[in-house]
Amino acid sequence: MTGGSTASREQQVSFAVVAREGGARALTPTLKRLFAHPWVASYMIGFGPPLIRSSDRVITRLRDAKSAFDKLEIYVDECLLHEDERRRLVGIHRRLLVRARGPIEAEELDEASAEVIDLSMRLHHPAFAPPAVLEAMRARGLGVDAPPMKSPPDAMTARVYVRLADPRGSRLLDTAEVRALVDDPESALAFEMRMPPAVRGLYATFLAELGEGIAFVHFGDPKAHARVTRDGERS
Repeated sequence: MTGGSTASREQQVSFAVVAREGGARALTPTLKRLFAHPWVASYMIGFGPPLIRSSDRVITRLRDAKSAFDKLEIYVDECLLHEDERRRLVGIHRRLLVRARGPIEAEELDEASAEVIDLSMRLHHPAFAPPAVLEAMRARGLGVDAPPMKSPPDAMTARVYVRLADPRGSRLLDTAEVRALVDDPESALAFEMRMPPAVRGLYATFLAELGEGIAFVHFGDPKAHARVTRDGERS
């Protein structure tokens, strides 16, 4: 699945989702754990420049890919976990953005680096969930009127932010709120999840349902991840 749409930044709230062990190598297993969960009605996984066909290894491995999860694993392995290749792609991405937009602030560059992998998911509305899912939701205290009954798909959708510039989420792990969730920030992974305020409680319950090894904290407004500088370069 590819593509996806997101509500504007002003209409969203933000969670930091933490995998306590595995570091960046926990990224693919953690995302699969989220997207394949029974509470998830649909998900979207897309890839954009500079990742698309970025190396011969990517092209070769993609020939055998049979699912979006297969492609996700390939792009994470070859583009995000391979440090030399990731740095090369970060440089290409910065040049592409500066060419398209002119001088660019570091926060905008950081935000755009989460667009190279487009990740979103939509949970079942409790009123329309399969029986087993509804039973689990009720056990967690969710009623059929949470969220509102007539919520359109976009109002039920969360976006997951994995940044090419920082795939392990080290900046999130450096915040006091997230550090409090982990014993060793160096061995942990963190990424941001944003959704409309009306479904904050539903997603908080979902994240709690994931169980062992996963923690989360509510930030409220989306967090800034970078100081404001020019052309993507830190002063």
